[in-house]
Amino acid sequence: MRMIVIQVVLFAMALTSYSQEAAKKDGDELEGKWILMSFTADGSPEAKETLSKDFIRIKDGIVEFGHGGVIVFEAKVKTDPKQKPKSIDYADIADSRVGIYELEGDTLKLCFAEPEKGRPTDFTAEKGSMRTLTVWKRDKR
Repeated sequence: MRMIVIQVVLFAMALTSYSQEAAKKDGDELEGKWILMSFTADGSPEAKETLSKDFIRIKDGIVEFGHGGVIVFEAKVKTDPKQKPKSIDYADIADSRVGIYELEGDTLKLCFAEPEKGRPTDFTAEKGSMRTLTVWKRDKR
C-alpha cells in the first residue's frame, strides 16, 4: 500500500512539473513586443488608423500596455496553456480581467471579459457581451 501511495505522489509531482514547464514555455513564447492590429469592444470595432500606436510588451510575468512609445499601465499576467482555449489573466492595482488567448506564429489573439461575466469561451466581442477582442502582431524590430 505504501508503495502505491509513493508512486501516486511521484506521478502527481511529475504532472505538476510538466504543467509548470508547459506554462513557462507558453509564457516564453508570448514574451516580446506586440503591435495592435484590430480591436473590438462590446461589438464596436476601433478605427484601424488609431491602432498602430498601441502596443503591449510581455516579459517575466508582467505586461506593459503602451501608446505611442509611452507605457500607460502595467499588470501582472498569468497564463494557463492547459485550458481549452488557453487562459490568460491580468491584474493591476485598479483592475483585473479574465480571458483566453491563441498564439499562431507571430499573431496573438486575446479575448477578455469583465470578471463578473466569467471567462470567455470563444473569440467574440459582440454587443452586450462586455468583452474585448484584440489581434496583435509580433514586433520583430
